[in-house]
Amino acid sequence: MGRVDDEHLFYLASRRVPAAIAKRLITMGFAQEVLERPSVAVDHNNPLCGDRIHLELLIEDGRIAEIGHTGEGCSISQSSTSMMNEVLAGRPLDEALGLIEHFRLVMHGEKPADEDRLRDAIALDGVAKYPVRVKCALLSWMAAKDAILSHDAHE
Repeated sequence: MGRVDDEHLFYLASRRVPAAIAKRLITMGFAQEVLERPSVAVDHNNPLCGDRIHLELLIEDGRIAEIGHTGEGCSISQSSTSMMNEVLAGRPLDEALGLIEHFRLVMHGEKPADEDRLRDAIALDGVAKYPVRVKCALLSWMAAKDAILSHDAHE
């Protein structure tokens, strides 16, 4: 599992995120939950730094009703997963895919971050400056995209 370290606290502080919020953002990524009956589950990993995620979605009436995950990795990947869960939970699948694409474009520096859409995940917008860390931040988001597309293909 990830850990709170000075590097990640410094990074968030450089983005003007207050220390108390930075610690919350990082440590909230460590809460993991498995769903009893997911509609779809996927596994993704980042071999460059060892991040891995098992992501589960419960999809009801075309919406993401619940999100569960287990995994381990750096603070960025773990906190990004929790932030993604908050952003996507309850959203219709097409809207969730749009949010995932928006986050992907932000991480690649192709679009400015929209705080109204990304909520706490806005704290990760500066990751775009560090290409080696972009995959860490995107790992769970790309897993969610694959899960949604996989579910859609089977419906």
